[in-house]
Parts: sequence; C-alpha cells; structure tokens
Amino acid sequence: MSGNQHKLTVISFGPFEADLQTQELRKLGVRLRLPGQSFQILKVLLERPGELATREELHKALWPSETFVDFEHGVNAAMNRLREVLGDSADSPKLIETLPRRGYRFIGKIEVPRKPEDGTDDKRNVRRTWLKVAGWTVVGTACVLVVGHSRIWDRKKDATLTPVPITTYPGMEVCPSFSPDGSQIAFGWNGNPEPGAGGFDLYVKVIGGESLLRLTYHPSDFICPAWSPDGTQIAFHRESGMDAGVYVVPALGGPERKLRAMSPYHTVANLSRSLDGMWANMPYEISTSLSWSPDGEWIAYVEAQGGIEQSRRVYRLSVRTLHSGEVFLAGNCPNAVLPTVSPDGSKLAYVCLVTWNEFGIYSITTSGESRGSPDVIGRFFGRPGGIAWTIDGKRLVFSQNDGADIGLYEIALADRSVRKLPFGQNGLWPTISAKGDKLAYTVYSGNMNIWRRDLLDQQAAAVKLIPSSRLQEGPQYSPDGTHIAFESTRGGAREIWVSDVSGNFPVQITDFENSSISNLQWSPDSQQIAFDVMQSGQSEVFIVDISGRNAEKLMTNIHGLMSPSWSRDGKWIYFNASGGGIYRCPANGGNAIFLPRQYGFHPLESFDRKTIFSATISFDLRASVSLRAASSEHPWQETPLSGITPISTITLWTITSGGIYFVPADEPKSLHYFDLKTKRVRQVFEVDKVFGRGLSVSPDGRWILYSQMDEGNSDIMLYKRFN
Repeated sequence: MSGNQHKLTVISFGPFEADLQTQELRKLGVRLRLPGQSFQILKVLLERPGELATREELHKALWPSETFVDFEHGVNAAMNRLREVLGDSADSPKLIETLPRRGYRFIGKIEVPRKPEDGTDDKRNVRRTWLKVAGWTVVGTACVLVVGHSRIWDRKKDATLTPVPITTYPGMEVCPSFSPDGSQIAFGWNGNPEPGAGGFDLYVKVIGGESLLRLTYHPSDFICPAWSPDGTQIAFHRESGMDAGVYVVPALGGPERKLRAMSPYHTVANLSRSLDGMWANMPYEISTSLSWSPDGEWIAYVEAQGGIEQSRRVYRLSVRTLHSGEVFLAGNCPNAVLPTVSPDGSKLAYVCLVTWNEFGIYSITTSGESRGSPDVIGRFFGRPGGIAWTIDGKRLVFSQNDGADIGLYEIALADRSVRKLPFGQNGLWPTISAKGDKLAYTVYSGNMNIWRRDLLDQQAAAVKLIPSSRLQEGPQYSPDGTHIAFESTRGGAREIWVSDVSGNFPVQITDFENSSISNLQWSPDSQQIAFDVMQSGQSEVFIVDISGRNAEKLMTNIHGLMSPSWSRDGKWIYFNASGGGIYRCPANGGNAIFLPRQYGFHPLESFDRKTIFSATISFDLRASVSLRAASSEHPWQETPLSGITPISTITLWTITSGGIYFVPADEPKSLHYFDLKTKRVRQVFEVDKVFGRGLSVSPDGRWILYSQMDEGNSDIMLYKRFN
C-alpha cells in the first residue's frame, strides 16, 4: 500500500484530510492551523503507514543537512503540536504510535480511494464531503455568526485542474481583462518600453496563441483595462502624472481617446510602499481599476477628491455624453476602490478601505441614481488585490493579503460564507470570463536576498550574505556583533531566523505559521529579540529568547502594538499604537506610557538616550515619509533634521552614534548618510535594485546589511472550467 500512497495528493484518515501538495490539514472540511514542521512529520508518516519513521529520517525531512539546530528538541516540539491538533495521545495513541528511542509509526486507518470507472466514486466522495461539511456547519453555526467570515470548505468538489500561464514575459503583466467571447486577454505590461522609457503599456493576447498586439505607446506608472461588452473597444485607466485619466482604444489597434482627465494622486500602493518596503517592487495599483457596464452605457472608475487629504470615490462615466457622477457609497467609507459591475448590470460591488490593514466588500443597486443603501458583504483584515463577480451574480472572488500570505477567496452573497480557493497563491486581479468558465489572475513572484556592504571601502563589491530562493529581509546585527537576525520564508511561513555574523548556520527561532512577523529588534544584551506579529488583523509585540526559543507576548494595557524597539539600557520597549502614537512600557511588561506629542513609526532611541527618532507619514500627493527627532525627556521639544529629504519607506533608515543612514524617496537605489553634528548629507553607495525592508550597521561601524529584490516578476495565470 505504501507504494500507492506516494501517488496520492490528498490522504484521508478518519475525519481528517491532509493535502500533501498544499500542506493543508482539514477536519470535517475545516482547515486546521498546523505548523510546517509538524505537517512534514505527518507527511512522512502518511506516506508510509504502519512503518517506522526514525528520528533521523524526520531530522532530514525537517531540516537540511547543513542547518545547525537542536533537532531532538525540535522533533519533540513538532510532534507534540501535531498530536495536539489531531487530538491524539502519546500514552493511548489512536493515530501515531511512539517507538521509544527509535521513532514513530502511523497506526490510523487510511481511506484508500478506489479507481473510478463511471464517475460514481467521485459522486460518493462529493456526497461524503458534503455530509462532513454539513455536520460541522450544524455544530459550528454559532461560531460562524460570531466570526462573520469563516473559511468553510467546500460547497462542491473542486476540479483538480492546475492553472496554466497565459503570459510568461519578463517583467510585470498585470490587471487582466477577458474579451466578451473569452478568447483573448487584455493586460498591462512593463517589459517592452520605448528606448529610454519605462512603465506599463496595454497589450492583447489570444489565449492559447503566442501573437501579441500592442495597443498603446505611452509607458505609464500603471495601466488597468476593461473590455467593452461588444468587444470593439478597451477602456483603461492610466496613472501617469498629468496624463492620468480614463481612455479608450480600439481592440484591434488605433488611436487612443481620453474620456476623463484626472489629477495625479498618491495611490494605495504609494502608501503601502511607504509603510512596507516589501511592496516596492509589486504591482498593486488598486485605485486604477475600472469596470464597463454590460449594456455598454457607462464605466465605473475611481477618482481622488480633496486636495492634500485625498480620498478615493467611485464614479460612473457615461460613454456617450462623458458626464461623470459620483456613486453613493457607505457614509463611513474613507476610500472606495475596485468597482465591479455584476454580469446582469443590476449591482455594483466595491471595496472600502477602512484602515491601511482592514477592508470591507460592499454592493449597491445600479438603478436610478444609485442611491440605494449599500449592502455589507464582508469585512476582512489585510489588503485587497481585486474582486470579480461570478457569472450567476451570487458570489464574488477576491484577492486578500492577510499578512501571512496572498490568496484568492470566494464569498457567497447569500450566507456570507468564505472559502479559500485551492489555487491562486500570490494571486492578484482576479477576472472571470463572460461565460463564467474561465478565471484569470496575476501571480507575483520574487527573490529577495540579504546583502552586506563595506562602509569603509567604497570600492569593495557588495556580498550576497545569506542567499536563498525565498524571501528574506529585515536583517539586524546583534549589539555584540556575533549574530544576524532576519525575516525569512525559507521554512515556508515568514519567521525569524538567526545566523552567525557571516550568515552561516541559520536557525529558525519562531513558529508563528500563517501570521505576519516583522520589525524585529535586538535587546541590548543580544539575548532577546522583540518583534510584532499580525494575527487576525490585530498586531501584538512578542519577545523571543534566542537560547530558549520561547516567544512570549508583551503584556501591557495597550492593544495593537507594532514596531517595537529597546531602550539602550534595556529597561524599556518603545512601540507604536493608535495610528502612529509612540508608547513605552517596561521590558518585562506592565502599563504603557504615551509620549506626549510623539507620533511616528519605527521609533528608535539614540545612543546617548536623549532623543527618540521616528518616521512620520504626511498624506499628501506622494504620501511622503520624513524623519523626526524629539527629546526623550521632553517629547514636545523637537530637534531639526532639516538636511534629510523624505525617505523611501518607514523602515529604510537606521541610526548610529554619529548619524543616520537612510534611503531617499527620490533615489530609491541610493544609500545616504546624515551627520548629526554637521547636519550634512552625503551619498554612500548605490545598488542595482530597489532596497527591501530594513537597514542595520554593525557595532564597529564597518558593515551595513540590507535586503534587495534580486528578481521580481508577475505572470497572468488561467484556471479553466472555473464553474
């Protein structure tokens, strides 16, 4: 049986289903939270039921041979977590048996699927899954009502099809739109600009063919298209300084025509980049989305209002008269984006950006003047990346970045139930064909590495210090100069890893799978690391001991903690809360103190302990980030930093005893240094790519660490037979 077992992708045992490909474990259709290392143990056991899996085999499966780790402790911890999730006992095992000093053996009963001959087995499997989900639904109805958007699997058996690429060009292919007959796709692409120019233009490609038709020759910051219902034209929103606006162009090529001029404005992507360097290379311009009504009479689009404190509103633009009118939306919606007209034209769905990390999906009727009361479809934590109606108008597919990962989800309007689609990892901009049989989306991939540069020898080449094929950023030297801590997805989820000062022997020291970890900072004694964790939309600060690897939550009277840092004497931890307010509390927990008139992100105490530096965001046309300095004893007294221009993101700066290293917003590939005594700025060096998150200078002042997106790419994927 073990020979056949290797060929299975999904293995069922009792009420559980383990998907070995996606590394997901479900019980009665409900996804369980299981750390990656625990799942690897389960995978080894399920692939060889009834056979001994030695501890040495598990060690090799969990950690590469070159990884230095206390694997005895690690295997025990991962196995304990696995048993906890399965509800199994080491003393009276029903699923996993321990063979002392040897290893483990799976003793549960595995359901082996029979080979279907006429489809009846498939139907039985569907019926079995339905019964499991239905049983769980009855038991958990109260939980569903409280949570509001439980991710329930599965209303129907998902097709076992694999998405295939429509485009495979270098660079970014974004914002796909189907032609009415579903045979072609329109999209923006930045990989073929005019000589000396850069940016996105509009292209059309036949699905299944290789011919490519270029429709525009005006490289822009971003382009997002929508096909006309009759297939003759393509509307697109161009974001390009003073040329921003809504345009149309013949689908077969020809002169473009501007329907609506717009003033340039900072998009949500600009704000996201200011907050988080990870988005600097990712196409995420959700304010440029538009949708053409099925009758061809009007186009829904987004336009900014209000000068400096701009907000985004949804408008309807008449194609015949070019009259534009605002659509009545929810009164408490500060920014509305991603308007999408339903297939029958009766409803308009849109996304309301409640905060920078929370959004809601709403819909309104489109009859009359569109002044019906908006219907709340769902509220979610994270950032949206596009929405699309299904052909029956009863469901919406949307992209969500919840801090742990980016994926595609589907929400039913009838009961507000939500499920994650079994494909669409890192998926943005979902779009569904007019016939409802195809779904296309943009998938983003990148390779971010940690680099080191010699500050004393400007001619020395940069060194890729900790190479990996996965994302790695936020590097930080320990104050004693012996270790480097950094964020990495090399183990699956984003966790904190620690290596020696040369980047060797990396070891994972946290296990917050399916959560977003960021903003790590060493304690002055180099024994602990403070960091923030985003879980279910709530950010909290944790502290991990690098020797015991036991992460504990920082207990204080304030909620929503983020961006922690230590005081130089190790007695206090500074952090952000309440929209950028700066607080501090005892390092071992206790009541927090608000520092009057202190607002900013990423607070850092100076080496002489007299000043608190922080990054502030001014929500002007560019969402610019500036550095400020205030007295730690008298927070209302500010120290001028007039020599520093706006910086790239809130984390692309760091302090030393003599000055500040930073990356300017207008030179995102250049590192600069601000001398605190002379108030002068000098350029230090330039990099080939845009910086990722985080800078750190070694204690002796010789080396600087930074992350860099060495490769970034996005392609358009196609999922056939969607319905």
